[in-house]
Amino acid sequence: MRLVIVIFCFALFGCFKAPRFNYQDSNNHYLLEIKESNNEGLIDTLYLLRDFDEKSTIREVGFYKNGFRNGRWNYNSEREVITIDWALYEDTLLHFRTSTFPKIDSIKRGENYTRMEFLVNKERINLTIKINRSTKGSMPATNYKELVDKELKNIGHTLVFFETDTFSNSKNAIYINRMKVRVRDGTYKYVKSCVAFLERDYLEFSVVTPRKEDFFADRLFDAVLTDLEYGGSKIYNPLSGSKLMRVY
Repeated sequence: MRLVIVIFCFALFGCFKAPRFNYQDSNNHYLLEIKESNNEGLIDTLYLLRDFDEKSTIREVGFYKNGFRNGRWNYNSEREVITIDWALYEDTLLHFRTSTFPKIDSIKRGENYTRMEFLVNKERINLTIKINRSTKGSMPATNYKELVDKELKNIGHTLVFFETDTFSNSKNAIYINRMKVRVRDGTYKYVKSCVAFLERDYLEFSVVTPRKEDFFADRLFDAVLTDLEYGGSKIYNPLSGSKLMRVY
């Protein structure tokens, strides 16, 4: 399967020598090569992401269309090449756009949130995106753990593990939180959330999965982190030269 992704990339890139950029998401530091083409007024961009330390190793490859992941992407894991299909999701109520899995199994909307559920390999992955337009000042970054712990206790759950990272050089202050939660029935949920302090508002999104190691949940989180557009701009630029730093 590794040969497949090499042939695929060679067929698309050929002998083209693309400029390379530092690319940082919530999990990985890559070297990005891009090649753009104009297709009937739409910008198609081929992304090829190489391992930063082993530059001959291709980790991800796929297309962006007008700034969002589009169609099938290939991911080179340690054991195999995994394919994931992506599509653009536009939320007309909360006015954001992002890349998600194309098949949404269920969706629930509230006044300031949208919650989507995806069934992937018989496991349910939940994505919630929440926009807070009037309470930015009441959302402190320093005691977010205590707020989460209190909220979980109020509904009968227990926070077992919590850690937070932030990006060193980002236009918006962004915090990445990883949590393990014991729910009331004794099972566990693994939560990865992002809190982004924007110019006027703050935005939260989270991905929840029943598995500690969930490749698809991780890819979904980073697709939303790097593609989520609100107020006409992306909340995070993976090419900004940012580095992840541990907060607590």
